[in-house]
Amino acid sequence: MRKLFFTSIFFTLLGSVSSAISADVDWEAGGKHGWVLQVYDDKSAENQLPECLKKLNSSERENRYFVKIHYRHVKKFYTTIAEIPKDMDLKIDEEVEVFPANCDLGKFAKITKSLLKKH
Repeated sequence: MRKLFFTSIFFTLLGSVSSAISADVDWEAGGKHGWVLQVYDDKSAENQLPECLKKLNSSERENRYFVKIHYRHVKKFYTTIAEIPKDMDLKIDEEVEVFPANCDLGKFAKITKSLLKKH
């Protein structure tokens, strides 16, 4: 009985934390809760860049920063490429609100804000 009580408390607290993070994302507008996997800048080696960033010439990539973001939609996980907004400094594993787009079609995802750190 005691084990059941503590297990119930644990999952209640876990749900509260998850809800707090999820509440920061504008789900209705298409926002997703994502994690930064990789950061790309104009000094990144060509062989490290995703195909869609390789299509940009060096002057188009100059002084711009991009990230690969991992996010979940329903029951599947996806990745998308986004340009980091000028007023943001993102690190690997940082959580963000992202509006996905298809980089292969020349459209970058939009990052609107940083959320809590993953760790």
